[in-house]
Amino acid sequence: MKHIFLIGIMGAGKSYFAKQLQKELNLNLIDLDIYIETIANKTIPEIFESGESHFRMLETEALKQAINNQSVIISTGGGAPCFNNNIETMLKNGIVIWLNPPVSTIAARLLHETAHRPLLKNAKKADDIEIILSDLLKKREVYYKQAHLHITSDEPNMKEIVSYIRRKGNE
Repeated sequence: MKHIFLIGIMGAGKSYFAKQLQKELNLNLIDLDIYIETIANKTIPEIFESGESHFRMLETEALKQAINNQSVIISTGGGAPCFNNNIETMLKNGIVIWLNPPVSTIAARLLHETAHRPLLKNAKKADDIEIILSDLLKKREVYYKQAHLHITSDEPNMKEIVSYIRRKGNE
């Protein structure tokens, strides 16, 4: 079985979906943001205080360390595929799945999480979040679209996805 990488904009459901896949596939799970926080002994917002480029460097190193494990599910941060050739690393080392639910769904999920999301710190209402997410998505889509599998539903069919992963994971 290959590594499974979950990518998508913040709030797309990567962490939640990774836990569901973990139950289905009985693989270890690495949430890249939690992994980075553990390595740095700081929260993501604290790391961002040193600058986004510093965070992106830590993120790339954490990704490289994560793929040294046997087959794992790796839930990435929203920007992970977009920097330092990380999308190429993911594509070479496993199956990349893009979670892409509607922006309005994501904005509703994130409305009460803006304090923990450095890129949303100035958002005050769902409309603000939607604007920020839409802008980010426009910039990041070129990376996300390279994924092997695109999921646009906010309630993906787990059975079909697991079947796809098992088929591709053994090629």
